Amino acid sequence: MTIKEIDSTNLSVKKVFFDNEGKNYTALCTEIYYQAKNIGYKKGQIEALLKLEVLRLNARKEYDKVIKSTREVENLATSGDDYYSLCMARIHRASAYLYLGLFDESKKMVLETFKSVSLVKNKSQKHNINVNAYFILGSIYDEFEDVEKCIYYDKKMYAEAVQMSINDPNKDLWMLNGSRSLARAYH
Repeated sequence: MTIKEIDSTNLSVKKVFFDNEGKNYTALCTEIYYQAKNIGYKKGQIEALLKLEVLRLNARKEYDKVIKSTREVENLATSGDDYYSLCMARIHRASAYLYLGLFDESKKMVLETFKSVSLVKNKSQKHNINVNAYFILGSIYDEFEDVEKCIYYDKKMYAEAVQMSINDPNKDLWMLNGSRSLARAYH
């Protein structure tokens, strides 16, 4: 595959959240990753790995592969000063830890992410990182039944979602998610 073909294929799966409908997006993203690796195309590798992580997290499986993948994304992103991908890899690892019940590790990873988010220049990307981070923190405190902290982070998640661009396709989803989380916390 050429760089153009890799970018085109990565773009075609960008908005896919689940590996369903008989399509094997996991295999496709894996193939994209190896094709990009063969030609030394870091951006292609990063995008394919981040998408694989999302598919696995949404399927609630293969957390060990997510954790391994995030470490590789961190290495690739660090070498290219790609702070958004670095932060998203950490967010994905924090999510994997959360789903595994490793709440302290999850929280540490989110706090580590906050150290790098200021280096991300794109406002939309910053909002995406923050809204995910606040969701994870709210979920952790929900597990501990710490209603006060859960509400605090759920409010921050909702406020971050409100600040997202009107053109961001995830804005409504995050606002709805924030509202649901707040309603559940207050209940």
